[in-house]
Amino acid sequence: WRPGAKMQLRGYVDTIDHVFKLGDSLYFCERSQGALFKADHGKSLPLLAQGSFSAITCSLALDAKHTLVGTYGRGLRIFDGENVTDFSADELFSKGRRVNALCRTEGGYFAAALDNYGIVFFREDGQAVQVLDRAVDDRVTRVKKLLAGRGGVIWGLWDGGILRVKFPSNVSHYESLLGSGLTSAHPFRIDGHLWLWADGRLLKAVYDHNRRLIRLELDSPEGVFVNAFSNVGGRLVAGTEAGAYVRTIRGWECFAPEAPYFRTLEPKARDGRWLFIARATVGWAETVGDSLRIVETRAVP
Repeated sequence: WRPGAKMQLRGYVDTIDHVFKLGDSLYFCERSQGALFKADHGKSLPLLAQGSFSAITCSLALDAKHTLVGTYGRGLRIFDGENVTDFSADELFSKGRRVNALCRTEGGYFAAALDNYGIVFFREDGQAVQVLDRAVDDRVTRVKKLLAGRGGVIWGLWDGGILRVKFPSNVSHYESLLGSGLTSAHPFRIDGHLWLWADGRLLKAVYDHNRRLIRLELDSPEGVFVNAFSNVGGRLVAGTEAGAYVRTIRGWECFAPEAPYFRTLEPKARDGRWLFIARATVGWAETVGDSLRIVETRAVP
């Protein structure tokens, strides 16, 4: 209904959770029983009644015959006007949470607001690509409505305020994964994995089966302070006061105790060799299997 127009009775139920259109038809979901009705000239025709755990809470049209619907406890599903079928979605949607809102964003991606969790950006196949949860801001756990804007921006409504966030979001918080404060930190992306060089230690990202970051664990040469960190042809090299260490399948191994504070000066090799600098030394190193060796050095005054 729009102000100025005559109101029309389309149907009625005891408690309405969500109203949406598919094609020329209007549907509404009853909150307490989870039943789905179709409006028909002032009457309510029951279509589905699978219990309140399957209540449709939000919707997003996919095409003229199908709409993506969020539910209370059953994640995301597809509705075709008569039946509700499964939608293969990330496991984040299958943990009993209520999907409060859905919207599109640019690049063929979608956004969903999960009650008491946060905002999940996902692909057409249902795979989550970014999550903004309470680690970013506790208020994102209570977003009730989403609206797509321009330039990848989405707007959200929460209690007492409005959210504005751009996708992909350039905001990340790692405090909950670290367990202690840091003085300085340098992130590295190596072979698709995140490493963090922080306060003389190296931390490696650990991912779940969906390639989602779940924690950062200590993976550093034992008993020494890491002063430099290098990527030498995919091999991780740590420069310490006790020499240069390389990360192999056997763990961290010291390959050059005579080169403390080792670090490479260029990201790429020259004729198969890497230019490096150490304490009072400059030289060349080359790879040997999964390790390295120094092949030429020159003293630096």
